Amino acid sequence: MDISQINGSNVLNLETIRDLFNIENNFEREQISQALREIAKANGKTKAFDNLTKAYAKVIKLPPEGLITQNTTNFSDLPDGLSNIPCGVWTADDQGVRIQSRDGTYTWACRHPIVPVARFKNIQTGKELIKIAYKRDTCWQDMIVAMDVLSHQNKIIDLSAYGILVNSNSARNLIKYFNDVLSKGIQYIPVSRSSSKFGWIDGEFIPYGQAITFDAESIFKQLSDSIKTHGDENLWMQCIADIRKNSSFVVRLMMAASFGSILIGKLDVLNYWVDLWGETEGGKTITLKVCTSIWADPCENKFLGDFKSTDVALEAKANALNNLPMIIDDTANTTAYTRDNFENMVYNIASGKGKSRSDINIGLRHENCWHLIALTSGESPLSSFVSQGGAINRILEVKADTKLYDDFTSVIECVSSNYGFAGKRFVDAVQSMSDEDLKQQFKEIKNKVQEAVPDAMQKQSLSLSAILLADKIATDYIFKDGIYLNIDDASEVLVDPEELSPNERAYEYICGKIAMNPSRFNPLYELTEQWGVSDGKSAYIYHPAFIKLCRDGKINKKTFCDWAIKEGVLIPDGRGCPASPKRILNYTGRVYHFILPDNYEK
Repeated sequence: MDISQINGSNVLNLETIRDLFNIENNFEREQISQALREIAKANGKTKAFDNLTKAYAKVIKLPPEGLITQNTTNFSDLPDGLSNIPCGVWTADDQGVRIQSRDGTYTWACRHPIVPVARFKNIQTGKELIKIAYKRDTCWQDMIVAMDVLSHQNKIIDLSAYGILVNSNSARNLIKYFNDVLSKGIQYIPVSRSSSKFGWIDGEFIPYGQAITFDAESIFKQLSDSIKTHGDENLWMQCIADIRKNSSFVVRLMMAASFGSILIGKLDVLNYWVDLWGETEGGKTITLKVCTSIWADPCENKFLGDFKSTDVALEAKANALNNLPMIIDDTANTTAYTRDNFENMVYNIASGKGKSRSDINIGLRHENCWHLIALTSGESPLSSFVSQGGAINRILEVKADTKLYDDFTSVIECVSSNYGFAGKRFVDAVQSMSDEDLKQQFKEIKNKVQEAVPDAMQKQSLSLSAILLADKIATDYIFKDGIYLNIDDASEVLVDPEELSPNERAYEYICGKIAMNPSRFNPLYELTEQWGVSDGKSAYIYHPAFIKLCRDGKINKKTFCDWAIKEGVLIPDGRGCPASPKRILNYTGRVYHFILPDNYEK
């Protein structure tokens, strides 16, 4: 800019102001600015010059002093893959992020290095997220946050919980800094796709793929950090080879279920539970650790969970796992709430879909969903906690009759130090096959299962077939030892169809309650609430008592009564109604006349 060509007639021209602001060197620009102001002052235009420079600064979003700068971050020892990028008017170096006013003082945005380094578009929600890197205690860290966190003063303060030095005084400046970097350096921060779920996403498997990033690390940090490879793959393979060769089919079936979790979505199989139960000290928890080591760190409270979680927490975890197995240890380790709602929990996980919830704008939130197998263990079978046949149909019970391992200690030490390798290899094997090939192999195994157990329930036979297919793939591509699960042995986990009938179970429940409460069916016990009378061959149950039994046993009264009348175990009145008017001692009202089974003992 040639200052000699500037005079009172053109000092306020747009070209003059634009040329001033286009000077990149801060010191030179300040010198020219002062010279122009002296010219304006000599011509009585000082106020007009100041107003024009301030107005121009606002148009191009510069600080009030009107001096444009095009600084670049100057952070040292950036992590691999990162570089310094334009940051507008801010000075960003190892001391932190700040801006200098015309009087020479500094206004701080953050007292340590911090910078946005990546942008993501979430596949499930469509929301944009930002990955920020920051340096504390000589160590660079990073985290992914929603875009609105960096746009609202009240939300950005929450970053202080992660060690970022931001408070109510600096929040506004930090927001401006992030906004300037994201606008000035946008070409250096391209947007890529991300997911808040693991598993199959657009043909890629998270976290092993490269094109899609898992963006919920801050929410599921323990879970996310656990899914990795660690230790020596050969040591893990050797340990598992010994287990497969020397242990019963129980461990191999549970491992196949862990592998098979990533198949059921591709095979259109419903979610289900695989429950390992048996006496204590049998190796059930160790088996779940072995199953976990396929994918992740098997230490407790990381990938491997327990039943102390609420149903909302389990739903959120299932949504994040998506296709990876949900592994939960010890059904006895539950809260009172979980025990009271166990049946609903089994149904919810098996349904593959969370509850619909509204947001603050009375719209619907993004619904949670998943396709996975849930693995669990306990001293009692999982089916003992549920009564409905539909819930039992979603459970494969695997009984551990004997000790599953000869040397518990060596197995635990091995899988705790070496893990995460087999899962990636299994995913690679599945990706090498077409969906048509997988479904064809699944169909062939399903036909063999149906031939072996022709009266098996369809849902259960499909569940077992998916496990057998996973075992075949793992054996062929990973272990290569020819040790396949035997269909006849594996079919032992299928439930007898008669056990699944909710009406059969309801009748058994009613008869059991009568047997367990003889005093309530004997009028001689006057101090006990009476439910009816019984002579050991039949029972008359008062209507209020029957309603209570149905409610406590979660029995559908109408469906059960229709079935009981058809089966001849409930005697209706002359019009076919299940309850008959009758007077028994001091009770007059409707009663339900049940015929007790032949083996019933009063």
